Amino acid sequence: MKLLAATVRNYRRHRDTTVQFDGPMVLVHGPNESGKSTLAEAMHCALFLKAKGSTNLHKTMQSDHGGTPEVTLRFEAKGRQHNLRKIFGTSGDTVLESEGQATLNGSAAEECLAQLLGVEGSVSGGGIEGKMQKRWAHLWVWQGASSQTPLDSLEESQVQLRSKLQAQSGRSVLSSRTDDAVIDALQVWEHTNFTQAGAPKTGSELKHAIEALAAAEARAGSAQAAMDELEAAAAIFEQAAADIERHRSNHESAQRQLKDIREKLKAVASLKEQLREKTRLRELAGKATAELKAADTEIRGLERDFKIAEEKAAPLKERLTALKAEAKHHQTETDNARKAREAATRLCG
Repeated sequence: MKLLAATVRNYRRHRDTTVQFDGPMVLVHGPNESGKSTLAEAMHCALFLKAKGSTNLHKTMQSDHGGTPEVTLRFEAKGRQHNLRKIFGTSGDTVLESEGQATLNGSAAEECLAQLLGVEGSVSGGGIEGKMQKRWAHLWVWQGASSQTPLDSLEESQVQLRSKLQAQSGRSVLSSRTDDAVIDALQVWEHTNFTQAGAPKTGSELKHAIEALAAAEARAGSAQAAMDELEAAAAIFEQAAADIERHRSNHESAQRQLKDIREKLKAVASLKEQLREKTRLRELAGKATAELKAADTEIRGLERDFKIAEEKAAPLKERLTALKAEAKHHQTETDNARKAREAATRLCG
């Protein structure tokens, strides 16, 4: 089977996109979220998913632009070219046009397409996403799973692949006696360890190994949970230690600030005491000043009274001076008269 062209319409990010596969290798490139993986998914769904349906996979096809999701593929298979068109949804339809054959629609087209692709019908029903991932898993690499082994998804295709390789190359070419012995041993091991449905047999080494693995994973999970708790506790401890160191540093800084504040408070108390003393002295000085002012006022009043008295006494001083002079004169006369009497007395005696 060879893809020749694909057209995707109304499919998620794609409004109308056509890609031609015209060489041995086609590279589809573009920025993230431009629709590269969506294009591959649309072609994969066109090949294998039943067109008519209402599963989650059908719902996720809904376009950002509106309209019904539609994919058209042109491909070669079994020596002829074919044109496939699928319209997805609850009223979906499939149309298959093949060279030299009548056009098929619906279920007939789905069955013919499955025969061309060598698969057991279109994918539908429950668990559809898982079924789609197993359809041609050896040729499909899903986004986000490129690093995973495809062996877990090959069970649907491995028988057909082995048969085709053997048919094309021959068993003698594909395997040696050692290969045959290894294959036989693997088949015995598979028969010993697996049921017909592919499940591990009860009591087999594989079943024991799976159970031991599950138990080990459970223990590992418990250990991981304990480790996570320890790491969380360690992180809390480290944070607590950092908080303690930060609080200790803050405490030391606060102690230094407190000491400085206490010293400043002492200085303030001393200044307050000095202020009280100076206030007391100022009050005393104020009282003394008031007393001095009162005394000064009194002195000035006395000075005014004294001046007035002096002014009033000036004439009396002059009169007193005159009287003193007159009294002195009279005293002189009196003395002269007494002397004259004494002299007369002596003469008479």
